[in-house]
Amino acid sequence: MFHCFLVVRMNNNRESLSYWLLFGFLSIPLVLLTYFYLLLHLGFGLPLKTLLYPALAFCAFVPFFSALTHWGYRARLRGRSGIPMFIALWAFALLCGFESRYFEAQLGSSPTSSGFVIAWASVITIGGYNLEKLVRNARAQ
Repeated sequence: MFHCFLVVRMNNNRESLSYWLLFGFLSIPLVLLTYFYLLLHLGFGLPLKTLLYPALAFCAFVPFFSALTHWGYRARLRGRSGIPMFIALWAFALLCGFESRYFEAQLGSSPTSSGFVIAWASVITIGGYNLEKLVRNARAQ
């Protein structure tokens, strides 16, 4: 409930860095619960000890990704090229790629599997589409 209140309260201030940082920090518990705990721990049976360092790395990079996304959002809002947003999404995909390779090694999967490419290409495509839609809506107002 607190998360919803803050997001609604700050909804008119999407251009501020604090908005993007707060949104990033408030999304950490959701990612830790769904991705690290439900999918990797319960779904694939990886021990929590194995998930600790990748989860901490993800949490440590959230401010960096939030700042990059803020930079890209502002650039697109002002009608500039989509390169800053591409850099932000690419950096996120790179970290996810390293973590994916780590988890594939923990599960004994082949390092040449295409699971990473399919999963994160989908995530980046959906994220980029939603951010672009957000920019278009903000320009229309």
